[in-house]
Amino acid sequence: MQAPVAAVLPDLSAVASRAIPSVMNIASQQVVRGQPSPFTSDPLFRYFFGDREMAPRSRVAQSLGSGVIVSSDGFILTNNHVVGDANAQVSVVMPDKRELKAKIVGVDEWTDIALLKIDARGLPVIPWGDSSKLKVAEWVLAIGNSVSVEPDRHSRHRQRPSVPGPFAPHCEQPFPDCGSILPAPHTDFIYAVIVSELGLFGGAGLILVYALIAARGFKTAVMAPDGFSKLLAAGLTAVFALQAFVIVGGVVKLIPLTGVTLPFVSYGGSSVVANMILVALLLLISDRARRPPPRRQSGDDDDLRDVVVG
Repeated sequence: MQAPVAAVLPDLSAVASRAIPSVMNIASQQVVRGQPSPFTSDPLFRYFFGDREMAPRSRVAQSLGSGVIVSSDGFILTNNHVVGDANAQVSVVMPDKRELKAKIVGVDEWTDIALLKIDARGLPVIPWGDSSKLKVAEWVLAIGNSVSVEPDRHSRHRQRPSVPGPFAPHCEQPFPDCGSILPAPHTDFIYAVIVSELGLFGGAGLILVYALIAARGFKTAVMAPDGFSKLLAAGLTAVFALQAFVIVGGVVKLIPLTGVTLPFVSYGGSSVVANMILVALLLLISDRARRPPPRRQSGDDDDLRDVVVG
């Protein structure tokens, strides 16, 4: 008979309660210059998007992470990828909810280590261990900010270190933007989220759906009975296809990201309503194109023949 899981796993709550006060949340901001588009020298793209849109843009990159207090006079050890850059602006949220500015003492990209300094005294120091004494299959506790939230002031003040593992995590209520590492995951970068969640086949399937709608729209334009319907169907389909191409191409860095919505996917009520009206007009034109032409009455043909003969 197997022993229950609770009896096999050790109780690590006492260890976590001693170590958590020495762990704090770290947020950094740095200015990152974007990469130029491969179509910068293309005159066609420069004509449609302009020199300002084609030029590389600078953006503010924000990152979150955790650090541990290694000295009671304010020295904090963290990862280099959390800091991001030696010129970044770093702030630290203490376990007592205080937010302090941190100075970058040094970084090492090879070992991914960064040392910070804050103006504080009497801090709880986490004891150092000896990695040479570790044994295979020995329990190791990871404490830190295991979830990513948007780095605004209110989110950082709600953060608390968490202890991941096969036991109850030490974490507060679920965050509204948990797992969000993109600047606008519900609008501009929604396609990146879809590919991340559904994989390559999910992203390719969405593009295939847009291509199918565009193909049917252009077929409707060809089958339209009159010139106005042909132009209207072709124009609506071109707008729909261009909107999908711009947002997908911007996410994959094929063209500059302009901030339009992905049809029927991105957040925004006005965009959804506009796309519904667009599809409704295409369906109306398609319905009229498929209707058989009205049959002429025999009496009308006889009257016309009498007029021509007379």
